[in-house]
Amino acid sequence: MTKNITFSGAIDLIDADIELPLKKRRDLKSSINTFLRATNKPATLPFSAPVVRAGMNFINANRGELKKSRLYNIRNHLKTVLARYDAPTRAPMRSDLMPEWSKLRGLIDDDVRLGRNLSRFMHWVSARKLMPREVTDEVMEEYLNDLELRTFLEKPTDRFRDTCKAWNQARDEFPDWPDIELTLPSYRKQISPAWDAFPASFIADLDAYERRMTGSALCEEDAPAPRRKVTIDAHREHFRRLAGALVRSGTSLDSITTLATLVEPDNIKASLKAYEEWLGRDLRNCPSIYEMMAAIRVMARYYVKARPDTLRVIDLDLPPLNWSTFELRNPREDRYGEEKLQAGRDCREAATG
Repeated sequence: MTKNITFSGAIDLIDADIELPLKKRRDLKSSINTFLRATNKPATLPFSAPVVRAGMNFINANRGELKKSRLYNIRNHLKTVLARYDAPTRAPMRSDLMPEWSKLRGLIDDDVRLGRNLSRFMHWVSARKLMPREVTDEVMEEYLNDLELRTFLEKPTDRFRDTCKAWNQARDEFPDWPDIELTLPSYRKQISPAWDAFPASFIADLDAYERRMTGSALCEEDAPAPRRKVTIDAHREHFRRLAGALVRSGTSLDSITTLATLVEPDNIKASLKAYEEWLGRDLRNCPSIYEMMAAIRVMARYYVKARPDTLRVIDLDLPPLNWSTFELRNPREDRYGEEKLQAGRDCREAATG
C-alpha cells in the first residue's frame, strides 16, 4: 500500500503502470499537470484526497479559461489515481502523531483555539520525526514555506502567526510544554518611525501641543475646545505617520524638529504623495486620511497658527466623508468610543476655520 506520495510520485506510478493503456496514462498525467498549473503549486505537493478537494475548490473559484467539462475530467482522473494507488483519503488523525506530540496534543484538548492553531503544525513536525524540544525559529520558517507552497490556505502568513502565538501561549500555560519561545512574526505595513528616533525638539513641541489642546490655554481668545487624552493620543499617531511619509519622500528625520515642519505646504504635498505610494491606492478611497488631515489642520490652525494659504493646502480636494458611518480600523485607538466622534468634530471645526 502506497502512502504519503506527492504529485510527482503519482506521475511516476502512472508511468510505471503497464496495465494502463497508453492513452489513459497520458490523460491521467495531463489532468495532474493541469491541476498543478491551475493551483500554481509544485509537484512536491502531497497527493491525497484532502489536498485534491481543496485544490478543486480553489480551481472552481478561479478557473479562468478552464471549461466545466475539463474540470469534470480532471476531478474524475484524480479520483482514479487516488483509488488506484491507494493514496491517503483522509486528513491525519491523532493516532498518526508521535507519542511525544500526542502527549502535547492531549494538553490542549480542552482549548479549541489552541487545538485549531497547533494541530496542523503538530502533524507536520511529527511526520518529519522532529521531537518537541527540537522546535526552533528555523523549523518554523520551513513550516511557513510549506504552508505557502503546499497548502491552499488563503492567508498562510496569518495561520503561521496564529501557530507561533498559540505555541507561546501553551508554553506559558502548561508546565510540561517545551520551554521554547518562538519569535512572533509581524506582517503589518509600518510607515511611522519609532518615537525615540525623533529629535528631542520635536517631542518637546508635541508635548506642548498636548498641553495647549487639553485646556491649558482656555483663557486665550482663539483657544480651541479642549480635547480628551484619547483624542490627543490619536493626534500624536497621525503626526508620527505624516512624519514617516515625509521621511519616505526623502526628508531627513533629523530635520523634522517641530510640528510646524509637517505643515509647510511643500512638505504636506510631498508627504501625501509618499503616503499614497506606500498605501498603493488613491487617498480618496482611504477613509483614515480624512481623520489624519482633520487632526493636521486643527494642529496647524490652533497651535502652529499657519497662514491661510497653508490651511488651503491641507484641506485637499477630497469628497466629503459621511462621518455617521465612518468606522476606525484600529479598535485600540477607540477604546472609549470617543475618538470617532471627536474626529468628526475636528473635521467640522477645521472646515469652519
